Order: sequence, then C-alpha cells, then structure tokens
Amino acid sequence: MNRFPIYNPNTNSIICDLELMGFDETIKVINKASLALESWKSLLPQERSDILLKWYYLINSQREEIAQIMHSEQGKPFKEALVEVDYGNSFIKYYAEEVLRIYGEISPHFRKNQYCINISEPIGVVGAITPWNFPCAMITKKIAPALASGCSIVLKPSEETPLTAIKLRELAITAGVPEDVFGIVYGDYKEIGRAILESKQIKMISFTGSIGVGKYLMQESAKTVKKLVLELGGNAPCIILKDADLDLTVKKIMLGKFRNSGQACTAPNRIFVDKSIKDEFTNKLIKELSEAEIEIGPLINQNAKNKTIELLENALQNGAKILYQALAPQQQKSAFYFPPTVIGNLNDEMKIAKEEAFSPIFSILTFSDLEEVIDRANNTNYGLAAYLFTSNLKKALSISQELNFGVIGINETSTSADKTIHGGFNESGLGREGGKPGLLEYYENKFIVF
Repeated sequence: MNRFPIYNPNTNSIICDLELMGFDETIKVINKASLALESWKSLLPQERSDILLKWYYLINSQREEIAQIMHSEQGKPFKEALVEVDYGNSFIKYYAEEVLRIYGEISPHFRKNQYCINISEPIGVVGAITPWNFPCAMITKKIAPALASGCSIVLKPSEETPLTAIKLRELAITAGVPEDVFGIVYGDYKEIGRAILESKQIKMISFTGSIGVGKYLMQESAKTVKKLVLELGGNAPCIILKDADLDLTVKKIMLGKFRNSGQACTAPNRIFVDKSIKDEFTNKLIKELSEAEIEIGPLINQNAKNKTIELLENALQNGAKILYQALAPQQQKSAFYFPPTVIGNLNDEMKIAKEEAFSPIFSILTFSDLEEVIDRANNTNYGLAAYLFTSNLKKALSISQELNFGVIGINETSTSADKTIHGGFNESGLGREGGKPGLLEYYENKFIVF
C-alpha cells in the first residue's frame, strides 16, 4: 500500500504518513455515501440539527487539540489556529439552527380547484474539495450546510493538511453522523478528482482553490451536469482616501494582511493610497510594523516561499523599492518563514500587482484621481474582496457600487462570519457560502401541482 508524508512547516519534519488513496478508493467512498443518503435525508430536520449541535459541542470541548493539529500541519501560530477553530465551529452551530427555518411556499395556481407548492430537497451526494490555508473553517463552511440540508458528503481535504479534517470527521461520527454519510479521501488528488468528476452519483461540487482548477472542474463537470459552488481566490484592492483615519487603516490592513501570514484569498494585496497621504501612511505602517509584537507563521512550503521571492524579485527588477523588511523573530526557525515586507514605487503591470500574492508583502501603489483608481481596482480577472478606507460614508457606499467585487469592507478587513455571505464576481467563483444563501446552495427546488 502506497503512503504519503504529512510535513510540519514549522520544522520541515514528518508528522506521520497516510494511505495514498486514488480513483478506486474514492469510488468506494462515493458508493457508500450514495447508499447512506436516503436514510440521512429522511431524518427530520430537528434530528439532523441535534446531531450537528452535538458535533459543535464536541469540537468546542477539544478546540485546543484541534488547534494544535492545525498548528503542526499548517504552520499558523497556535493562538491563530484557536481562533480559526472557533470561527469554523460557528458555522456548525449556525446551520444546525438555520436548517429549522427552511420553508416551502404556496404558489399561485393556474387552474380552479388546484394547488401549487414549492418545496426544497437536498441535492444529493456532494463532493467538497478544500484548501490548505484554512484547514478547519473551509471544511465546516461546506460540510455543516451540506449535512444540515440532508446531503451526504465526500470530502477531499488538501494533501498538505488532512489531519485537521480527519479529526473533525472523527468528532462528527462521535456526534452521530453515520460514517458513510461523511466520507473522506486524500492522497492522489488527480485520481481522486477524476473519480469525483466522473461519478454520476456526485450531484454537486463545492470547491475552494485556484482559478485554473476551478475552470477545469467547470469543464469536466459539464459531462454530468453537476452543480458547482466555486471560490477561486482574489487579488483584493485596498483604496485609502485622503480623509481616512490612518491609525485605524494601518491596524486593519495589518490584521487583514497577517491572517495566515498573508495566505488568504481575501488579504489586501494592492494597497492604493492617495498620493497626498502616501508618505504619512507608509511611515505609520512601517512604524507600526517595527514596534508591534507580530506573530505570524511560516509559508506552507518551499514552493510558496519560492513564488513569494519570485514576485518580489520581479518587482525590484522593474523599479520597485523595498521600504521596510522585518527581521525574523529569534524563535522562528522555519526555512519557509518570510518576513513582513513593505514595497513601493510599484505600477499595475508588475506581476505582484496582477497575481494573487499569498505572502506578508505590503504592496503600495498611489493614485490621484478617484475614478482612475476605481478603474485600476476593477482591472483584474478576480473579483472576491475589496477594501475602502474613508471617513465619508456616503462616498464609501457610492464607491462600493462601482467596485466589481463580491465582498466590500469599508474601514474593515474582517468580513467573514457564519451569518455573512461570501463569494466572488468575475473569475473569483460561482455561488455563495455563509449565511442562509450558503445553506440554500445544497437544495434543489421541487414544484408540485395537485
């Protein structure tokens, strides 16, 4: 039996190894999930809700153990991992409660002595494919609404971070979710993906990852007409107007940029600063970076660090300047660590301004005209998140309507919660996660006339 190793990016040491699953193993898990579907969806919503709440309380009771697993396999600091466990767990509680508020409706009839009703039914077996950057939250955000609605699940976590997923599933089964209702596969991602795409039993795929993979899933899913919910990354602009509260702005941008060491699809990547306050903002940012006690983890692996170095070197070769670069903390021993870095003298054509930069690099660009910067912000294939800092709320709301992004933060970079809606425009994806719309994605509408 072939196996593959799981590495700790903090030490680059092997934590353990797991079975390398592939096409055949995935088909077996899908078959089991399909057979288990009928009994799971036939449970009363209240019964499924009760099981999800048990899962929530079990996770809460073992939150520190889960955070330690995440710290070990993903690299983020323990305190940050603990925050993610609580954040991810909030989706389970929310959907355990929200599923009790899914109602049908009576439609206008079109003949006398006739009734028309619309009801919602679970879509079926769902394939959930999750990334490594948020090994808990990206899973619960998909699994909780799927299970709540009555779907069965085949989960494929990232091969970088499967241990958190295994622990979450173990607790779900302890809470009462049947083993075959919540299947898990990991190993050969190409063969696992092929099995999920070719299976007619899989009715929906929920995926978070790159645009390239998302497009591939769309293309191949067309053969069996699967429903898709896709979150495909971002290159978030952050527009700072000259009337912004710069102390608040600096703190919020640092919070957004340091989440998971910048390895987040919502991280503020292109920081557009009004030219008249560029020096004041940059000085405040550098001062805060140099004085604040910042704890960030390493990047996920050597490839991620190489990509970060490549983007930085490309920018420097084309005229960018390093304005500040922190020293690595004395206790930071990982070869994958990349220090917080501020660069200026950028233009929109540099690779670091055009690509999703999964790193703690603050890229400073300037503008002098509002309509010009809105056009520049929108000049991207991405469309997930954008940020705006200003003291003028009316202006902020007006600009928000012109920005082609699914999530807009005004004087804020924390935009995601269990009750909020998350999803992108353009090539950043299809469908929505979070909130009630995130639950409705897992239902089909059935129209009945009698």
